[in-house]
Amino acid sequence: MKKRLPVAIILLWCGITMIPAQTGRRSVYHLLNLAPNARAAALGGSVITSPGSDPSAAYLNPSQLNPLMHNQISLNYSNYLADINYGYLAYARDYGRFGTWAAGFQYINYGDFIEADEYGTITGNFTAAEYTLTISASYAIDSLFRIGANLRPIYSVLERYQSWGISSDLGIYYQSVNHLTGISTVVRNLGTQLSTYATPEKEPLPYEVMAGMSHKIMHAPFRLHVTLRNLQTFRLRTEEGYQQNDRAGTSPFWSGVRKYSTAAFDHVTAGFEFIPGNLLAFRFSYNFLRRYELRPGLINSAAGLSFGAGLNLKWIKINYAFVNYHFSSRAHLISICADLNHFTR
Repeated sequence: MKKRLPVAIILLWCGITMIPAQTGRRSVYHLLNLAPNARAAALGGSVITSPGSDPSAAYLNPSQLNPLMHNQISLNYSNYLADINYGYLAYARDYGRFGTWAAGFQYINYGDFIEADEYGTITGNFTAAEYTLTISASYAIDSLFRIGANLRPIYSVLERYQSWGISSDLGIYYQSVNHLTGISTVVRNLGTQLSTYATPEKEPLPYEVMAGMSHKIMHAPFRLHVTLRNLQTFRLRTEEGYQQNDRAGTSPFWSGVRKYSTAAFDHVTAGFEFIPGNLLAFRFSYNFLRRYELRPGLINSAAGLSFGAGLNLKWIKINYAFVNYHFSSRAHLISICADLNHFTR
């Protein structure tokens, strides 16, 4: 079995290096980057290295699928920005030597809109929404490594304009022998538009390369998470965005040091879990790029911070997250994961 590991790594690396980089600012179907559950949202929106038993974790990293998720169902809902809401439903089953499989349905509803002509005369109303169906599979290479893949058709309707697309994710996950450390690499949103909204030109999907690590401190109720996003592109800001950090009289050397250190931290999301026992969990995270993009000018705010808590009641788990995007825009997420094996015992 161990002989297959180099092949899996080579295939994954080929997927990373052969696909041209795209940033989220030049792409379509941004629902693909929404946090699928409250735990992921509370830890910065993109946790890929802490599987647990919630099958919705496979949405971000299919290699997180594992036998603990067998016959688990996950229901997730978010009261997002303005009148927007979205949700994700997932279910998983383990098939032994055939791997672990899951299916998930995602939607985002952008709300109701008033339709008017160029003179301001109201002619009706319309809606906008997007939907995905995710099929996930993972396979254990050995006791330490798992690989996984997602296949995801996408349907988007914005008023009378419709678009179809398809995306896929590839992931590899390593868990240490003592189960305290997890390391993962994921290539997300490989795919294309199958049909466009109104123009012949196809828009790219929000492709990205991610890497992450989580570590549970031995004999202490703390787990640390670090996720690196958009590794296919080093500089995620415009030149003006880097110059905002310069002060009057800054030398070119220190300006360059600040620019490159800022570019490096823009990829980082750091999360922290306090787990005092099997019943409760408390979470906190900081997203560096989100803070830059959404804080109002140079005013200090809580943009980029996320908080959450979890309650474990044996056969059912309830998680909540509060995400601060802007001082005027916050999102709430709630997740319920139930063990259906409880009803068949």
